Amino acid sequence: MARCRGRRQQQNGGQGTPSPKKAPPNTPPAASIPV
Repeated sequence: MARCRGRRQQQNGGQGTPSPKKAPPNTPPAASIPV
């Protein structure tokens, strides 16, 4: 289950890798994704 959740969080939340890469442009939308 942990593996499935980690993959879903990265694609939806992107707090793992996509977040830091698109931090400045994804700042406002990023807060809306995880919420």
